[in-house]
Amino acid sequence: MKIKYVSKEKLFPAFGDATEIPPKIRIRKDLPKVVKRFVLEHEKYHIKDWQSLTKKRQKV
Repeated sequence: MKIKYVSKEKLFPAFGDATEIPPKIRIRKDLPKVVKRFVLEHEKYHIKDWQSLTKKRQKV
């Protein structure tokens, strides 16, 4: 999984985003450290959620 810290202008108004394929997370680099950690865990959750949904769809 690739994690990239980007400028506010690239993500505003969001704090971060994630893509499933390839697994990639982008987080605003202007955020306080504690917020960056939270956003990172939040986006990791989304990637896991997407992967589990994809597996369920393949079983159907």
